[in-house]
Amino acid sequence: MSLFRLTNKFFSPLAILMVCGLLFSCSTSEIALKPPQATADLPYRIEIVYFHRTDQCECMQKIEDNIRETIDSSFRQELDSGILTYTSIASDDWANGALVAKYNTGLFGLFIVIIKDNKETIVPVDEIWTMTGDETTYKEYMKDIVTQYLAAE
Repeated sequence: MSLFRLTNKFFSPLAILMVCGLLFSCSTSEIALKPPQATADLPYRIEIVYFHRTDQCECMQKIEDNIRETIDSSFRQELDSGILTYTSIASDDWANGALVAKYNTGLFGLFIVIIKDNKETIVPVDEIWTMTGDETTYKEYMKDIVTQYLAAE
């Protein structure tokens, strides 16, 4: 057996283990939620879609908590009516592969989806990643951007 074959047999499984270890290195666990079903009777609505790893680290869990708290406290009426929905999706769950591809996201991503007359427009919200250390600014930005898209109706 050549040294190349022996090296490949040893390093390939090792590389796979290292990648899996990096993907699942955080300690917080969360169950992936299914995406909301389309509400055909509403001509205009907004979906907030947050992608995360199944095992979130503390800082990424805090980001999701801030998004959820802001939406829940500022837009209760819109959530109850179905005009606004929030979905949290585990991007590393194979069952969500089609959604990861649809949103063209990596492990983490936040998107606002505008649904008008059954046509979807997906807007990435990349600015949030620069605000992660400032919870007040982060929450205000989330409230402002959601308000902006809800007003666009």
